[in-house]
Amino acid sequence: MGYNVSTIVFIEIPAFGHINPSLPLVRELIRRGQQVIYYTDAEFAPSVEATGATFRAYPPGVVTSRAIAQATQTGDMVRVPRVILRATESLVPFLLDQLQSERPKAVVLDSNVLWGHIAARILRLPTVSLFTTIVLGGPQYQQMSLREWLHMLRPALPSLVPILVARTRLLRQFKGPVVPRPAFPALGDVNLGLFPKDFQPPNPRIDATFRFVGPMLDPETRVDAPLELAGSGPLVYMSLGTLHRAATAFLRECLEAFADVPARFVISSRSHGDGQGLGQIPPNCTVRASVPQLAVLQQADLFITHGGMNSVLESLAYGVPMLVIPQQPEQMVIGLMLAERGAALVRREHVAGQRLAGVDVRRQVQHMLGTPRYQAGARQLQTLVAATGGYRQAADEVQRLTGATAAAG
Repeated sequence: MGYNVSTIVFIEIPAFGHINPSLPLVRELIRRGQQVIYYTDAEFAPSVEATGATFRAYPPGVVTSRAIAQATQTGDMVRVPRVILRATESLVPFLLDQLQSERPKAVVLDSNVLWGHIAARILRLPTVSLFTTIVLGGPQYQQMSLREWLHMLRPALPSLVPILVARTRLLRQFKGPVVPRPAFPALGDVNLGLFPKDFQPPNPRIDATFRFVGPMLDPETRVDAPLELAGSGPLVYMSLGTLHRAATAFLRECLEAFADVPARFVISSRSHGDGQGLGQIPPNCTVRASVPQLAVLQQADLFITHGGMNSVLESLAYGVPMLVIPQQPEQMVIGLMLAERGAALVRREHVAGQRLAGVDVRRQVQHMLGTPRYQAGARQLQTLVAATGGYRQAADEVQRLTGATAAAG
């Protein structure tokens, strides 16, 4: 079976947790005969081109994964929006130029890619907005303690005036209703929740334009080096995400605490590749800058994670329970949801700016490995995740918007 050919443009945030979920959809659309052009930072060209898409790079240095990671690591919850607002001023004119010549049938873009939403609205192009995580509302923020609120707000205070100035400048530059309100996250004509509908708390922004397709997982879209896992015993995988730099002291403590646990540990930390700065690595531990996460999770018995939605869904796809160490409120809310359903434990110290000791992590690891109900909870959610339509349903939604129809082939 073939399809009427349409040109579809993807516009993405340069961050692994946003780009990786989109690639299976790109691959599926191309398999169906569609032409896909993908815009993001040049760092991600190999992953995008491996799907068969045509890659287009943003102008050098305008917005990079490094800039987003550094903004996230400050603990300032509005620093990343500041980075996005600043990039939007120059990327909208760039995209207007590009999109007018590409003439796409639709634009698929991350819900936080403000420059893409504005450019698409100016050109009146149909949009599909990808929601890689849940939309939070007041009830979810009420789960935070006073100490957690103070720890979150204190770093953001110096950014409040600059972000208001940047927003005002943007509204002057691009007049009319082309600037989404609210801008983070921004709605499209169709909105795809890349998680089960059951995960989304009630929220007035969730309307009839939303389709909950679940995680879009396809191991073939990952450009990862293989990792050989020797030995026997339970496998514990630890990764606190690509946008967070796990503190050296905390990782060193964890390694020391894990040394006498009868299990194998694989630790992924981009800032400590091959154990840099961590001292002597115990024989039962492997430290790498990056690992093939899906392949490791396929064998794992427990995942120590920051609780980002992408990592959570990948863990649940293989029925792996989680010890969640959130770095920000959204991740804490996700972790608490998992804990309520029996698939996780949550340690909230980092959200409150408190110290979490390596021996406490070890204690939780040993408890979870020895308690079958956590795996049972994860496997129940695995069934929920497996029942979603994934990238195939997402491709159907994109093609429905573009009017692409199946043709005899």
